[in-house]
Amino acid sequence: MTHGLREAIYVRVLGSLMARVLAQAAPGLVLDGALGTQLLDQDGLSASPTQRVRPVCALSVDQPERVRTVYAAYFAAGADVIHTNTFGATRHDLAPAGRSDVRAINLGAALLAREVRPAGRWIIGDVSPPWRPDLDEATLVDGHAEQASFLMEGGVDALHLETQHAVREVTAGLAGLRRGAPGLPVWVSFALNDTGLESVSGVPLQELVAAVGPDEPERPLVLGLNCSLRPDRMLEAFTLARALDPRFLLFQPIAGDPDVGPAAFAAAGRAALDRGAHAVGGCCGTGPAHIAALRAALA
Repeated sequence: MTHGLREAIYVRVLGSLMARVLAQAAPGLVLDGALGTQLLDQDGLSASPTQRVRPVCALSVDQPERVRTVYAAYFAAGADVIHTNTFGATRHDLAPAGRSDVRAINLGAALLAREVRPAGRWIIGDVSPPWRPDLDEATLVDGHAEQASFLMEGGVDALHLETQHAVREVTAGLAGLRRGAPGLPVWVSFALNDTGLESVSGVPLQELVAAVGPDEPERPLVLGLNCSLRPDRMLEAFTLARALDPRFLLFQPIAGDPDVGPAAFAAAGRAALDRGAHAVGGCCGTGPAHIAALRAALA
Protein backbone atom coordinates (compact mmCIF):
# COMPACT_ATOMS: atom_id res chain seq x y z
CA MET A 1 0.00 0.00 0.00
CA THR A 2 1.34 3.44 -0.90
CA HIS A 3 1.98 6.07 1.76
CA GLY A 4 -0.60 8.29 0.12
CA LEU A 5 -3.35 5.68 0.36
CA ARG A 6 -2.45 4.78 3.93
CA GLU A 7 -2.50 8.45 4.89
CA ALA A 8 -5.93 8.88 3.31
CA ILE A 9 -7.25 5.95 5.34
CA TYR A 10 -5.81 7.27 8.59
CA VAL A 11 -7.19 10.72 7.95
CA ARG A 12 -10.56 9.03 7.48
CA VAL A 13 -10.18 7.17 10.77
CA LEU A 14 -8.82 10.04 12.83
CA GLY A 15 -9.72 13.16 10.92
CA SER A 16 -6.23 14.52 11.46
CA LEU A 17 -3.42 15.29 9.07
CA MET A 18 -1.05 14.21 11.84
CA ALA A 19 -1.89 10.74 10.54
CA ARG A 20 0.79 11.32 7.88
CA VAL A 21 3.41 10.27 10.43
CA LEU A 22 1.78 6.90 11.04
CA ALA A 23 1.00 6.45 7.38
CA GLN A 24 4.69 6.51 6.59
CA ALA A 25 5.82 4.32 9.46
CA ALA A 26 3.22 1.77 10.49
CA PRO A 27 1.25 -1.07 8.91
CA GLY A 28 -1.83 -0.16 10.97
CA LEU A 29 -3.09 1.71 14.00
CA VAL A 30 -2.69 -0.14 17.29
CA LEU A 31 -5.63 0.50 19.61
CA ASP A 32 -5.82 -0.15 23.32
CA GLY A 33 -7.41 -3.15 24.99
CA ALA A 34 -10.22 -3.32 27.53
CA LEU A 35 -10.65 -0.58 30.11
CA GLY A 36 -13.49 -1.95 32.22
CA THR A 37 -11.92 -5.32 32.92
CA GLN A 38 -8.66 -3.59 33.81
CA LEU A 39 -10.40 -1.27 36.27
CA LEU A 40 -12.80 -3.69 37.94
CA ASP A 41 -12.12 -4.92 41.43
CA GLN A 42 -14.08 -6.68 44.14
CA ASP A 43 -15.10 -3.49 45.92
CA GLY A 44 -18.54 -2.71 44.62
CA LEU A 45 -17.77 -2.39 40.92
CA SER A 46 -19.75 -4.13 38.20
CA ALA A 47 -18.91 -4.82 34.58
CA SER A 48 -22.59 -4.64 33.66
CA PRO A 49 -24.21 -1.22 33.18
CA THR A 50 -27.49 -2.84 34.23
CA GLN A 51 -26.07 -3.76 37.65
CA ARG A 52 -24.83 -0.39 38.83
CA VAL A 53 -23.30 -0.33 42.27
CA ARG A 54 -20.75 2.18 41.11
CA PRO A 55 -20.28 2.70 37.38
CA VAL A 56 -16.76 1.95 36.18
CA CYS A 57 -16.80 5.22 34.23
CA ALA A 58 -17.26 7.13 37.51
CA LEU A 59 -13.72 6.14 38.52
CA SER A 60 -12.48 9.00 36.34
CA VAL A 61 -13.89 11.28 39.05
CA ASP A 62 -13.79 9.06 42.13
CA GLN A 63 -10.35 7.43 41.67
CA PRO A 64 -8.66 9.24 38.79
CA GLU A 65 -5.20 7.83 39.46
CA ARG A 66 -6.43 4.31 38.72
CA VAL A 67 -7.75 5.43 35.35
CA ARG A 68 -4.64 7.44 34.58
CA THR A 69 -2.49 4.38 35.33
CA VAL A 70 -4.39 2.17 32.88
CA TYR A 71 -4.26 4.82 30.16
CA ALA A 72 -0.51 5.19 30.65
CA ALA A 73 0.00 1.41 30.57
CA TYR A 74 -1.66 1.17 27.16
CA PHE A 75 0.40 4.00 25.74
CA ALA A 76 3.54 2.38 27.21
CA ALA A 77 2.54 -0.91 25.57
CA GLY A 78 2.58 0.80 22.18
CA ALA A 79 -1.01 1.86 21.55
CA ASP A 80 -1.40 4.64 19.01
CA VAL A 81 -4.98 5.22 20.15
CA ILE A 82 -6.70 4.81 23.51
CA HIS A 83 -10.37 5.07 24.45
CA THR A 84 -11.70 7.24 27.24
CA ASN A 85 -13.21 5.61 30.31
CA THR A 86 -16.71 6.68 29.31
CA PHE A 87 -18.54 3.46 28.43
CA GLY A 88 -21.99 3.91 29.99
CA ALA A 89 -21.41 7.60 30.74
CA THR A 90 -24.61 9.05 29.29
CA ARG A 91 -27.11 10.73 31.56
CA HIS A 92 -29.66 7.97 30.98
CA ASP A 93 -27.16 5.22 31.86
CA LEU A 94 -25.78 6.98 34.94
CA ALA A 95 -29.18 7.81 36.42
CA PRO A 96 -29.90 4.31 37.86
CA ALA A 97 -26.68 4.59 39.88
CA GLY A 98 -27.74 7.96 41.24
CA ARG A 99 -25.03 9.82 39.34
CA SER A 100 -25.80 13.13 37.68
CA ASP A 101 -22.21 14.38 37.24
CA VAL A 102 -22.23 13.59 33.53
CA ARG A 103 -19.96 16.44 32.48
CA ALA A 104 -17.41 15.74 35.21
CA ILE A 105 -17.20 12.04 34.31
CA ASN A 106 -16.82 12.57 30.58
CA LEU A 107 -14.63 15.64 30.70
CA GLY A 108 -12.51 14.12 33.46
CA ALA A 109 -11.91 10.92 31.48
CA ALA A 110 -10.78 12.88 28.43
CA LEU A 111 -8.51 15.21 30.39
CA LEU A 112 -6.86 12.32 32.24
CA ALA A 113 -6.03 10.75 28.89
CA ARG A 114 -4.56 14.00 27.64
CA GLU A 115 -2.35 14.21 30.73
CA VAL A 116 -0.55 10.96 29.83
CA ARG A 117 -0.78 11.05 26.03
CA PRO A 118 2.64 11.05 24.32
CA ALA A 119 3.13 13.24 21.27
CA GLY A 120 1.67 11.81 18.10
CA ARG A 121 -0.94 9.60 19.80
CA TRP A 122 -4.74 9.89 19.78
CA ILE A 123 -7.69 9.75 22.15
CA ILE A 124 -11.08 8.36 21.16
CA GLY A 125 -14.23 9.20 23.11
CA ASP A 126 -15.91 5.90 23.99
CA VAL A 127 -19.71 5.73 23.75
CA SER A 128 -21.75 2.64 24.67
CA PRO A 129 -25.14 1.50 23.45
CA PRO A 130 -28.03 2.67 25.63
CA TRP A 131 -29.12 0.28 28.35
CA ARG A 132 -32.56 1.83 28.79
CA PRO A 133 -35.24 0.14 26.66
CA ASP A 134 -37.81 2.11 28.64
CA LEU A 135 -36.73 5.42 27.10
CA ASP A 136 -37.87 6.88 23.79
CA GLU A 137 -35.48 7.53 20.95
CA ALA A 138 -35.50 11.32 21.39
CA THR A 139 -34.27 10.93 24.98
CA LEU A 140 -31.49 8.61 23.83
CA VAL A 141 -30.44 11.08 21.13
CA ASP A 142 -30.31 13.88 23.70
CA GLY A 143 -28.20 11.77 26.05
CA HIS A 144 -25.67 10.85 23.37
CA ALA A 145 -25.51 14.44 22.14
CA GLU A 146 -24.75 15.68 25.64
CA GLN A 147 -22.03 13.09 26.18
CA ALA A 148 -20.48 13.84 22.79
CA SER A 149 -20.35 17.55 23.57
CA PHE A 150 -18.50 16.93 26.84
CA LEU A 151 -16.03 14.57 25.16
CA MET A 152 -15.38 17.13 22.44
CA GLU A 153 -14.85 19.74 25.14
CA GLY A 154 -12.27 17.40 26.65
CA GLY A 155 -10.32 17.35 23.41
CA VAL A 156 -10.88 13.85 22.02
CA ASP A 157 -9.88 13.24 18.41
CA ALA A 158 -12.86 11.09 17.40
CA LEU A 159 -15.88 9.29 18.87
CA HIS A 160 -16.50 5.54 18.95
CA LEU A 161 -20.08 4.26 19.16
CA GLU A 162 -19.22 0.72 20.14
CA THR A 163 -20.85 -2.66 20.86
CA GLN A 164 -23.91 -1.80 18.79
CA HIS A 165 -26.47 -4.53 18.23
CA ALA A 166 -29.87 -2.96 17.48
CA VAL A 167 -31.14 -0.56 14.83
CA ARG A 168 -32.67 1.90 17.31
CA GLU A 169 -29.40 2.12 19.23
CA VAL A 170 -27.43 2.81 16.05
CA THR A 171 -29.75 5.52 14.74
CA ALA A 172 -30.17 7.25 18.10
CA GLY A 173 -26.48 7.06 18.96
CA LEU A 174 -25.27 8.28 15.61
CA ALA A 175 -27.77 11.14 15.53
CA GLY A 176 -26.69 12.20 19.01
CA LEU A 177 -22.97 12.13 18.26
CA ARG A 178 -23.41 14.11 15.08
CA ARG A 179 -25.48 16.73 16.86
CA GLY A 180 -23.34 16.98 19.98
CA ALA A 181 -19.91 16.95 18.36
CA PRO A 182 -20.17 18.30 14.83
CA GLY A 183 -16.98 17.79 12.89
CA LEU A 184 -15.50 14.93 14.91
CA PRO A 185 -14.91 11.65 13.07
CA VAL A 186 -17.22 8.84 14.19
CA TRP A 187 -16.49 5.13 14.45
CA VAL A 188 -19.37 2.64 14.71
CA SER A 189 -18.66 -0.95 15.68
CA PHE A 190 -20.96 -3.93 16.12
CA ALA A 191 -21.08 -6.87 18.50
CA LEU A 192 -21.94 -10.05 16.56
CA ASN A 193 -23.07 -13.50 17.58
CA ASP A 194 -21.28 -16.69 16.56
CA THR A 195 -22.82 -16.72 13.09
CA GLY A 196 -20.78 -13.66 12.18
CA LEU A 197 -23.82 -12.44 10.26
CA GLU A 198 -26.05 -11.13 13.06
CA SER A 199 -25.67 -8.98 16.13
CA VAL A 200 -25.80 -10.47 19.61
CA SER A 201 -29.51 -9.57 19.66
CA GLY A 202 -30.15 -11.29 16.32
CA VAL A 203 -30.27 -8.29 13.98
CA PRO A 204 -28.69 -9.00 10.57
CA LEU A 205 -25.46 -7.07 10.09
CA GLN A 206 -26.77 -5.80 6.77
CA GLU A 207 -29.66 -4.08 8.58
CA LEU A 208 -27.31 -2.43 11.04
CA VAL A 209 -25.11 -1.12 8.23
CA ALA A 210 -28.20 0.19 6.47
CA ALA A 211 -29.16 2.02 9.67
CA VAL A 212 -25.77 3.72 9.69
CA GLY A 213 -26.42 5.00 6.18
CA PRO A 214 -23.99 6.67 3.80
CA ASP A 215 -21.18 9.00 4.76
CA GLU A 216 -21.97 12.65 5.35
CA PRO A 217 -20.06 15.12 3.15
CA GLU A 218 -16.64 15.84 4.65
CA ARG A 219 -17.37 13.48 7.54
CA PRO A 220 -16.78 9.84 6.63
CA LEU A 221 -17.70 7.01 8.94
CA VAL A 222 -15.54 4.09 9.93
CA LEU A 223 -17.15 0.74 10.75
CA GLY A 224 -15.84 -2.18 12.74
CA LEU A 225 -16.41 -5.20 14.92
CA ASN A 226 -15.81 -5.29 18.66
CA CYS A 227 -16.57 -7.49 21.65
CA SER A 228 -18.47 -10.82 21.75
CA LEU A 229 -16.13 -12.83 19.45
CA ARG A 230 -12.73 -14.39 20.02
CA PRO A 231 -9.99 -13.42 17.55
CA ASP A 232 -10.27 -16.49 15.33
CA ARG A 233 -14.03 -16.19 14.96
CA MET A 234 -13.89 -12.42 14.51
CA LEU A 235 -11.40 -12.87 11.67
CA GLU A 236 -14.00 -14.87 9.78
CA ALA A 237 -16.74 -12.36 10.57
CA PHE A 238 -14.52 -9.46 9.59
CA THR A 239 -13.92 -10.96 6.16
CA LEU A 240 -17.69 -11.18 5.64
CA ALA A 241 -18.19 -7.64 6.90
CA ARG A 242 -15.55 -6.23 4.54
CA ALA A 243 -17.37 -7.87 1.63
CA LEU A 244 -20.55 -6.13 2.76
CA ASP A 245 -19.04 -2.66 3.20
CA PRO A 246 -15.42 -1.54 2.66
CA ARG A 247 -15.77 0.95 5.52
CA PHE A 248 -15.14 -1.94 7.93
CA LEU A 249 -11.66 -1.05 9.19
CA LEU A 250 -11.75 -1.73 12.95
CA PHE A 251 -11.02 -5.10 14.59
CA GLN A 252 -11.36 -5.51 18.39
CA PRO A 253 -11.94 -9.09 19.60
CA ILE A 254 -12.30 -10.29 23.18
CA ALA A 255 -9.71 -12.42 24.93
CA GLY A 256 -12.33 -15.15 25.23
CA ASP A 257 -12.92 -17.98 27.67
CA PRO A 258 -10.49 -19.62 28.05
CA ASP A 259 -8.41 -16.55 27.57
CA VAL A 260 -6.51 -15.99 24.35
CA GLY A 261 -2.94 -15.19 25.26
CA PRO A 262 -0.96 -12.21 23.96
CA ALA A 263 0.88 -14.17 21.26
CA ALA A 264 -2.28 -15.65 19.72
CA PHE A 265 -4.03 -12.30 19.98
CA ALA A 266 -1.16 -10.57 18.18
CA ALA A 267 -1.15 -13.17 15.42
CA ALA A 268 -4.87 -12.59 14.85
CA GLY A 269 -4.33 -8.84 14.78
CA ARG A 270 -1.64 -9.20 12.16
CA ALA A 271 -3.97 -11.42 10.12
CA ALA A 272 -6.77 -8.84 10.42
CA LEU A 273 -4.50 -6.18 8.94
CA ASP A 274 -3.75 -8.54 6.06
CA ARG A 275 -7.51 -8.84 5.49
CA GLY A 276 -8.11 -5.11 5.26
CA ALA A 277 -8.27 -3.84 8.83
CA HIS A 278 -6.46 -0.60 9.58
CA ALA A 279 -7.06 -0.26 13.32
CA VAL A 280 -6.64 -3.27 15.61
CA GLY A 281 -7.04 -3.55 19.36
CA GLY A 282 -8.80 -5.58 22.00
CA CYS A 283 -12.03 -5.70 23.95
CA CYS A 284 -13.09 -7.53 27.14
CA GLY A 285 -10.33 -9.46 28.85
CA THR A 286 -7.44 -8.00 26.88
CA GLY A 287 -4.82 -5.86 28.57
CA PRO A 288 -1.52 -4.07 28.04
CA ALA A 289 0.32 -7.38 27.52
CA HIS A 290 -1.90 -8.15 24.51
CA ILE A 291 -1.29 -4.70 23.05
CA ALA A 292 2.48 -4.94 23.61
CA ALA A 293 2.52 -8.28 21.77
CA LEU A 294 0.52 -6.79 18.90
CA ARG A 295 2.91 -3.83 18.63
CA ALA A 296 5.87 -6.21 18.57
CA ALA A 297 4.22 -8.32 15.87
CA LEU A 298 3.87 -5.24 13.67
CA ALA A 299 7.44 -4.05 14.14
